[in-house]
Amino acid sequence: MFRRDTGDDYRWEMFDPVSDGTTGNAWSLSSFTSLVPQFAGRFVAIDGITRFTLRDGLIA
Repeated sequence: MFRRDTGDDYRWEMFDPVSDGTTGNAWSLSSFTSLVPQFAGRFVAIDGITRFTLRDGLIA
């Protein structure tokens, strides 16, 4: 979960999505600027796989 008290300028991108119509998967890249005191101002990037449920063509 993205929290406004620990980061700013959040960005969440998904690439190469695949779906069976009810479940989707994509390679994802999340990034933000840290607001945690010992890392304040540092850029953070996290890559991974995102899994989601689809309902009526949208992420539920």
